Amino acid sequence: MKFSRAAAAMSSILALSFTVIAGVLVTSNDGQADVDAQKSPLSPIVAAARGRVEVEGGLARVLAVRDGIVTRVFVGEGDPVKSGQLLAELDPRGAELALQAAEAVLKEADARQSSLRTRRDVQLRQLQRMRRAAREQAVSPQALDETEAAMAALIGELRGAEAAVALAAAKVANARYELDQRQVRATTSGRIARRLIKAGDVVSATAMTEMFVIIPETPVVVHAEIQENFVRRVKPGMVVDIVAENDDRTTTPGRVLRVSAFLDSRRSSDGATERVDVRVADSVIQIQAPDIFVIGQRVYVRFHEK
Repeated sequence: MKFSRAAAAMSSILALSFTVIAGVLVTSNDGQADVDAQKSPLSPIVAAARGRVEVEGGLARVLAVRDGIVTRVFVGEGDPVKSGQLLAELDPRGAELALQAAEAVLKEADARQSSLRTRRDVQLRQLQRMRRAAREQAVSPQALDETEAAMAALIGELRGAEAAVALAAAKVANARYELDQRQVRATTSGRIARRLIKAGDVVSATAMTEMFVIIPETPVVVHAEIQENFVRRVKPGMVVDIVAENDDRTTTPGRVLRVSAFLDSRRSSDGATERVDVRVADSVIQIQAPDIFVIGQRVYVRFHEK
């Protein structure tokens, strides 16, 4: 009797265990199915390349276009700027003196031109009287000739004065341009990435002193170098995976915008084991989530078949 009760209890335990195990297996299989269903089917990878996160068209570098001493800087790193906005100023005193001198020469040329115009008007009236008198034979032909010669000489002087005024005006415009060149302005709208000068620094146009680096308001893209044997496989519109070189958890999809129509040498790389004689085509890739990357960051790009 005891044996029968024990056997019955054991049978109940085995049945319960089987039920639990079966439930776990069913639950596990259902969970895996859900996971598989959530995974979007990706097309095969047809090519891979290394790339760099950049702004379309590259960073804008503001270089010194005139020699001089920086007197004031108006922006700092991280500041937003608009195209044409004043960023810094070079010592303007030399340019201001040159402008004042050019304006003085222009005033002198204007005064001489005005005087010659007055003389011309007087001489013209005199010539008209002489011609009327000559018709009435009241003056000699020689006197008329002398008056006409004086008028021609005066007109020649006036034309020279007009040319002098034009030249002086051009020098004033050039002096104003030179003064304006002491104003360092943003070449594009964007954000100041680096400020490389401060008040008191000497900059040189000959040495092309770099003063500011601006991140333009243009799309952030990836420039990837596709090796020669993969170029024919990559087409605009293809879907790609973009993965950070230093962290494979940082990833986002992208799309190929364009592929270069010619092959070129590989750009300089930090990889000591990479061949530098490989011919590559540059490709530009749109990034779906550009904020997860930093400009200049190295990435891997996997190209999927359409």
